[in-house]
Amino acid sequence: MLHPAQPFIRASVGLSLLLLLVTGATSNADEPAPMTISAESRELFEKQIQPLLVKTCGECHGKIPKDNDLDLTSFGSARAIIAKTKTLTNIAERVRGGDMPPKDAPQPSEAEREQLLGWITAALDAEAA
Repeated sequence: MLHPAQPFIRASVGLSLLLLLVTGATSNADEPAPMTISAESRELFEKQIQPLLVKTCGECHGKIPKDNDLDLTSFGSARAIIAKTKTLTNIAERVRGGDMPPKDAPQPSEAEREQLLGWITAALDAEAA
């Protein structure tokens, strides 16, 4: 003999499972498509951009940032830093405007500065496309 509440419990469990399946499928559809980063861009980041960020920015924006909360040395891949478009945009604006690195800090060469800004611009353009 069925308990009077059993049909209700079965219906509730069934409805819960259905909702779980539907919302799970919907949440995946809302996720952004994975970024496509060229092998050339990844290699340039790993071999030149990341070491440049560590060398010229790491003293103030490293593992223990000084008077700020931005660690530019922790981005282990191009994908990780490109995912932070607001941070990249801010970096480009500050470097381009001469605010960063500060005048009393070690400066990148003009070629390094151009390379960094070129890579950021290309990365942001690719992300926006």
